[in-house]
Amino acid sequence: ALNLAAEARDRFAQVLCVGSAALLFWQVFFNVGMVAGLLDPDLRSRLDAAQRMIREGKPTSQAMEASGLTTPVALRLLRVGERTGQMGEMMERVAVFHDEEMARWVDWFTKTFEPLLMAVIGVVIGGIVVLMYLPIFELAGSLQ
Repeated sequence: ALNLAAEARDRFAQVLCVGSAALLFWQVFFNVGMVAGLLDPDLRSRLDAAQRMIREGKPTSQAMEASGLTTPVALRLLRVGERTGQMGEMMERVAVFHDEEMARWVDWFTKTFEPLLMAVIGVVIGGIVVLMYLPIFELAGSLQ
């Protein structure tokens, strides 16, 4: 699943970098209304606010920051992309950064969760064993 997501991200980034990439990005960004019902209402309202600000002529980075739709790293990269005219490349870097951050978080979570899960399983199995032997001990005690 991670390879599929990485491949999709790479293809999307390649499309953004090709000639009419900015036009395609803005068409996708402004046509989010087609799937707005799938978004969280809070996220939908923030996205609408960002779209409105961009339509009014504000820079993308400023609109995303004001709407709370970006992280500090992504904000810096968007500003660099606006200044250099390489929004496609900067958006690709933002996607790569967030993919790597998510992979690190998942790795940390699994490394933390696996030992906890093993401890819980051990306690459950130990409890079952004790419950199985308890009647035998009671029977042996009653024979004396």
